[in-house]
Amino acid sequence: MSKNFYFIQEKNIRKTYILIALFILIVTLFGFLIDYYFLYFPVFTKIPLFTIVAFIFSIINSFISYKFGDSIILKVIGARTPNLSDLREKILLNVVEEIKIASGIPMPRIYILDIEIPNAFATGKNPENSSIVVTRGLLELLNREELQGVIGHEISHIRNRDILVMTVAATLVGTVVLLSDLSYRLLRSQILKGNQIFKRRVIRNSAFVLLIIVLLFIFSILGPLFARLTFFAISRSREYLADASSAELTRNPLALAKALEKISSSQIPDRWKTKGISHMCIVSPLKSKIEKAENIFANLMSTHPPVEKRIKILKQMAGIIN
Repeated sequence: MSKNFYFIQEKNIRKTYILIALFILIVTLFGFLIDYYFLYFPVFTKIPLFTIVAFIFSIINSFISYKFGDSIILKVIGARTPNLSDLREKILLNVVEEIKIASGIPMPRIYILDIEIPNAFATGKNPENSSIVVTRGLLELLNREELQGVIGHEISHIRNRDILVMTVAATLVGTVVLLSDLSYRLLRSQILKGNQIFKRRVIRNSAFVLLIIVLLFIFSILGPLFARLTFFAISRSREYLADASSAELTRNPLALAKALEKISSSQIPDRWKTKGISHMCIVSPLKSKIEKAENIFANLMSTHPPVEKRIKILKQMAGIIN
């Protein structure tokens, strides 16, 4: 079993590096397109300034995402430390302590998110630097056994280092979406106003400039789609594995099955504090039709398998055949 976990950890580290390399390539390409479409700086300096700036920016952004991505996420959503005078939050700390001992990882930091939607997620770089965030709604909804199942699921993500891929993706993909929006706005403004430098370049090399326009247009329109597809690095299989690992740690697959049923039925679409962390949650708060499907398209466009199928598998592990 340990060899399997080490293999999964190494695989997730490789995925993270691939994700960062892809991000650097795309952001640098964005700078290149800006340079050779608008031609402001190269005309005077002969230096592809936007390309260089984009490359440096992507390196810095990747470093920040890797080193401080979890802190950024916790700050953005407004998570707080537990109140030990609150019984529910004290029980949470006890449950995390129990499961972390069973899993053999260091104690993760615990945070509370004061929203009514029941959900939870883990973030961080590795088991030594990890955090678990639980919403207040989850604490009020689940009993102790069900809470153990959820915490077992999140600690499994930490042990498998899924959190590294998920945290880096959450910060990097947001930047890609921002750049795609900027690309669209710049392209639209130049088309409407007319760009004399661009017109002269069209006359000299229409085929090349047309290619640049097409690439810039594709980037501006498909940026958000790319952001969605990038989460292939956070495949649906990680949720099945974390569910199974939770059942192993708690010896009670039915507890997580009941928790998933309660969480799924209590989700309120579009009221999650930020959609940027939806892929990290134990149950997706977006509640789209794609999340419920089980096909090739759904596997590309969704980061969570259908909750109903996860519950069915957990019940089968408990010896309940539907």
